[in-house]
Amino acid sequence: MWKKIPFFFIVGIALAILFFSHKAIVDSFDSAYNKLQRDILPQITYQEDFVTDAIARTYSVTSIPERLPEPEQFPLYGADSNPNENEVYVEIWSSSEKANLEKTTQGWLAETAEEFNQQQIQVDGKTVRVGIRNIPSILASQMITAGKGKPAGYTPSNNFPLAMLESEGIKPIAVADSLVPNTAGLVLTDSAYREIAAEGEVTERTSPALDGRGQLLTFPTVLKAIASGKLKVGYPNPYSSASGLNLLYSIFTTAAEHPLTSADLDSQQVKSVFDRFQQQVYITTTTTLDLLEMFLGDSSELQAFPLEYQNYLELKQVPEFTNTQFIPFGIVHNNPLVGFSWNDSQTTAALAKFADFAQTSTRQERAKELGFIATPEYTANRLQPTPTGELIYRVQSFWKQNKDGEQPVFLMAVVDTSGSMEGAPLQAVKEGLQMASREVNRGNYVGLITFSDTPVYRVELAPWDTLQQQKFLAASDRLYADNGTAMYDGMMLGLQELMAQKQTHPNGRFYLLVLTDGNTNQGFQFAEVEDILKYAGVRYYPIAYGDVNRSELNEIALLGESFVKSGTPQDIQLLLKDIFQIGI
Repeated sequence: MWKKIPFFFIVGIALAILFFSHKAIVDSFDSAYNKLQRDILPQITYQEDFVTDAIARTYSVTSIPERLPEPEQFPLYGADSNPNENEVYVEIWSSSEKANLEKTTQGWLAETAEEFNQQQIQVDGKTVRVGIRNIPSILASQMITAGKGKPAGYTPSNNFPLAMLESEGIKPIAVADSLVPNTAGLVLTDSAYREIAAEGEVTERTSPALDGRGQLLTFPTVLKAIASGKLKVGYPNPYSSASGLNLLYSIFTTAAEHPLTSADLDSQQVKSVFDRFQQQVYITTTTTLDLLEMFLGDSSELQAFPLEYQNYLELKQVPEFTNTQFIPFGIVHNNPLVGFSWNDSQTTAALAKFADFAQTSTRQERAKELGFIATPEYTANRLQPTPTGELIYRVQSFWKQNKDGEQPVFLMAVVDTSGSMEGAPLQAVKEGLQMASREVNRGNYVGLITFSDTPVYRVELAPWDTLQQQKFLAASDRLYADNGTAMYDGMMLGLQELMAQKQTHPNGRFYLLVLTDGNTNQGFQFAEVEDILKYAGVRYYPIAYGDVNRSELNEIALLGESFVKSGTPQDIQLLLKDIFQIGI
């Protein structure tokens, strides 16, 4: 005998069936866009606070200050910067691959300074004390040019930054032509190497560490393979990375088929090779570390990227990195040491004594142990002339102007203005957005949305021209902190703009930058919009600002084949500038 089934139970079952049959599966761009339009956006309450043209035009686009970090923000090893009257203090700014004691194989120069200081070496009866400050090569040259500090010594990765200083009227004074040898090269997956080697020109192997087959691909051969669409490549920002800049210079020199000149950068031959190379660029990152993390995570998309040989030898010990090959390119990374005209005679003498100590057989043997090895390519290219600073600056500007090719680029910035951002954190972000606005290529699209309890449209996604930049400056200036954190509501509004543009510009490149200092406590949550984020066809730049739980931001980055960056009020300006440089 059938039992009576309660009426409300039947209704509940029916409603559940209706709900789940209506809930569409998201497995494509179109289904993600449909879900966004149908299920998500109608539930989001938002505001609009656009800047009028009249107010925007009161902002100048030519007087945006360049805010570089203070030297004190970077690690200092060896002696501290407070000598007594019986000491000669020598501070040397060094590239990170030899001045980072946090990494066991990257602290050679810092180790050298500590050992030197123990020797109690004197100049004119005063004890010499050496401090090593870890500052990236090109950033250090920018800081010196801007008067952010006057180090006694400077040792970048290669001679490029020295030429750039000289073109700015600051003449470095040679102390040591090379402290340790290093070589820049492209790291390739083994499968990519084998495919290219089967078709390309190879040379006889001259260094057992460089490959394991008795032959070595040449850089021109690899560049030809990249330009022919055979592998995807990534590289770091050439405005901040010595290896990234060296790669660009090598591409242009190879394309020109002779030592590069400024006139070559106006030639169709060089531009054509660069355009084809850029079509195969999977990603450009702010640092080499970002590329390493992406490569170790999934090398199926990122098959080649630049690295120094010393770092490569270290990474070869990592299981995921074993089956890779190293293809040398470019000018040598000779790690020169220079002083400056502002040094007094005692400082100059002290710097020379430190250089002599660093070049002793004991310290050079230690350098070899840490991977600083003179490869045959280093020896062969040792006397290759350094281009002028003017040409190096031209290489950077050529890259910036031509990196997008014919593809339009769209970026929506989604910024946290919740109550915890009040004060210095938000002020630093405002200044960073304004400084970053200098880096946008004309014709690319940029917009701005902020979020607290609810998201607010600040700047419509529109082509970048003088007025659009003025609107961006004015909107950034008017930001204030209040209430909670509805991050995903803000992101969904940003995605709506980008996905709409993607339908009319299918060949464009689309980025969503999201900056937050806290966990989402209002509006939609990650699980409710994860499928939309996955299939939106957008690359995400999540920034964890301050002390924030990175787990969800990491999930967002993985969905957009990207990485999470960490920012603080002390460095957010430079980080935003870097992201805008590489992105748009």
